[in-house]
Amino acid sequence: MHYLVDGYNFVFRLGRKNKKNFQALREEFIKKFSHYVEKHNLHVTLVFDGKDLPSGSYTRGNWKNIEVVYTHHGLTADAYLLDQITHFKKAASITIVTSDKQLAIHARVQGSHVMSVEDFMQFLVHKEHKKHPQSEKPVIRDTGFHFDRLLKIFEEKLKNEE
Repeated sequence: MHYLVDGYNFVFRLGRKNKKNFQALREEFIKKFSHYVEKHNLHVTLVFDGKDLPSGSYTRGNWKNIEVVYTHHGLTADAYLLDQITHFKKAASITIVTSDKQLAIHARVQGSHVMSVEDFMQFLVHKEHKKHPQSEKPVIRDTGFHFDRLLKIFEEKLKNEE
């Protein structure tokens, strides 16, 4: 499964709205996010609006194991994400991660899976718990009946061996 993530939508859903320094906010998010992506071996593309880039071009690069795309002036991240769905042979092999309702509706219409930011975070938490389940020892309680039954079996075996 390839996860195409609406970058700023994810950042802002986490409650980080420091509009003074988008770059620092974005870089901090990418670093932390890449840790989870790498840990769970996910195929992820983060897409951000890159309004400062000249029209007709976009920047694509990698941060560790995440592909990061900055769209050009005039192309929103939403439009880029929807365009990517049409380029994949199997739209069902893509999951768009966004809490933008309009984007989610359009992505579903094109045949893609959609997860909200919150659902994706739950998905990561669930994967984390599956990888490192809490080790609980089963509680074994012998009832008097089982103890007596086992004692009889062992006594009979001892008699038969003599």
